[in-house]
Amino acid sequence: PGVFRFLRQIAAETPLIPLIIALIGLWLLFSWGVYLAERGANEQINSFGYALWWTFTAMQTQGANSPGPVTTPGMIIGSICQFLARLLFLVSSSLLYMLTSCSLDGALPGRL
Repeated sequence: PGVFRFLRQIAAETPLIPLIIALIGLWLLFSWGVYLAERGANEQINSFGYALWWTFTAMQTQGANSPGPVTTPGMIIGSICQFLARLLFLVSSSLLYMLTSCSLDGALPGRL
């Protein structure tokens, strides 16, 4: 029960859930953009499923996955995706750290 209470507290008092939804939305949007930019020009990214996989791994590894986009629009879309994913990840992890460190002390931010 303590875990569920903690998760309810995270959902109610932080923007973590909207950030996760935004991250998933950006993943789908950028995957579609990479697919449209690369289809026909890149034999590796030949389906939306592969574009989903490439974008997901690019969000996690910051472009260390290969092969990637070969067209200029595909490279631009992939770069923006990686930057925004890293930014959202940093904000989300900061929120989780803040919430867990404050809840261990028994106080929440703004409720001291």
